[in-house]
Amino acid sequence: MKIAYVGIDLLSGALKYLSGTDNKIMKIFTCKTDNFTEFNTGITDFAKENGIPCTLNRITLEDVENLVLGGCKLIVCAGYYHKLPVSRRVMTVNIHPSLLPEGRGPWPMPYDILNDNKIGGVTLHKVSTEFDEGDIILQRSFAIEDDENLETLMQKVNAELPDMLKEFLNSPEELYNNAMPQGEGTYLKMPGKEEYTVTEDTNFEQADRILRAFYGYECYFRKNGQKDVCLIKARAKKDLSDLKEDEFYFDLPDGYVICKKNNVYYDK
Repeated sequence: MKIAYVGIDLLSGALKYLSGTDNKIMKIFTCKTDNFTEFNTGITDFAKENGIPCTLNRITLEDVENLVLGGCKLIVCAGYYHKLPVSRRVMTVNIHPSLLPEGRGPWPMPYDILNDNKIGGVTLHKVSTEFDEGDIILQRSFAIEDDENLETLMQKVNAELPDMLKEFLNSPEELYNNAMPQGEGTYLKMPGKEEYTVTEDTNFEQADRILRAFYGYECYFRKNGQKDVCLIKARAKKDLSDLKEDEFYFDLPDGYVICKKNNVYYDK
């Protein structure tokens, strides 16, 4: 079966699995990323190494029609900044990192940690005219540990993709045609800066939760009278007993925020 792939590196477990099947990936659509916290280099390198056409341009309905004319039977979307066009001429599915209909929205994963959820998951669903509201094809769930961070959470999501896609590709038309409509759910807005900002007055427990929820992305430390400091992969610690020479720390009322010095960015 000929497949088109749409996405960035975030959910690249899907591309890795698809590339190892007997199906043919005929074209890849990705988009510009900052290649600092989110990346497309794995996707573009894969395309180059395997001679697969790849574009940064947003996928259009004309692109979909051309794919169909070229024999495409399935479009798989796995982490993409834009809404996909809908066509009845080709199966189009999206991988969403939550247990829909709960957790609709552009970035639900941090909320799993911010809200202290105990169960997370991933959903394979049809692409519809509305974001994340297409009929559900398959779902997988997993436990969220007390010390989970965004990086380990996404590792769990990606680990579920091979088995999920294998099941789908064993009988794609049947599963696609028998997908279940979603019921009432929740939509989670894109987190704002205040949600990933730690202040000098934030207690240890809340600081730890924030830093884990956005681990690998920008978090900020705010001290009254000073400019916010951007931190990448910072951690909350109760003491400084294992502070390394290449690490910097900020004071909390009952602990510390620790970050590698080369991941601390001061506004000029």
